[in-house]
Amino acid sequence: MPGLTLAIETSNPSAHGPGHASVAARVDGVIHTEPVAAGREDDLMPAIDRLFRRLARTPRDTARIAVSIGPGGFTALRVSITVAKSIAFAVGAPCIAVPTAHALAAAARRDGIADSLAVLLASKGDSSFAAVFPAGSIEPVSQRLITAADLDELPVTSLVADQFLPETMQAKAAHRALALHPPRYSAAHVLELGESLAARHGPTPIDALAPLYPREPEAVTKWRQLHPESS
Repeated sequence: MPGLTLAIETSNPSAHGPGHASVAARVDGVIHTEPVAAGREDDLMPAIDRLFRRLARTPRDTARIAVSIGPGGFTALRVSITVAKSIAFAVGAPCIAVPTAHALAAAARRDGIADSLAVLLASKGDSSFAAVFPAGSIEPVSQRLITAADLDELPVTSLVADQFLPETMQAKAAHRALALHPPRYSAAHVLELGESLAARHGPTPIDALAPLYPREPEAVTKWRQLHPESS
């Protein structure tokens, strides 16, 4: 695809290792990346600036923006999507929403994990968001919140999950002898998948670009509890 593609991956700051939160740009067919300081949403715009300066480009050269939309951290997703929208409005570039689980599945495929797998994200309590991918595919057949009991029903032989996977799920995965792989977050993966999604489906309408949250935000839940009459 001609023009510069900018990609943002800061969806899961608490699960990112050093260098995993990043931005990327494809210029003349080559993907260049720049790390975002782990857990530092305020480093996102500086990281984009560092990347553009290194490439001797400006935001005006941006032809499209791909952004990882979650599931992930509440604040991190809102910041990254707000930044993507702001740049899009400023330079007139379309945006592409990239579900984080899809990007992690694509990364797993590139790593040679070809069997059926589930990407587990946004673990809280005894549940996780699960996206299930058939063997060799990066198109999910189901996406929903699950508990350890639901793992018995998932038609998979591998799991992609971070260190926050509930202990009950870890035990169930071990009982089923499911292979457990760590997630590989990268703006380069978001960029490649974003370009593919744009080619097949077109850009995401700017008013439809929003974080993918598997649960009601905790702040909203607490507000409902404090104001039951308004609920």
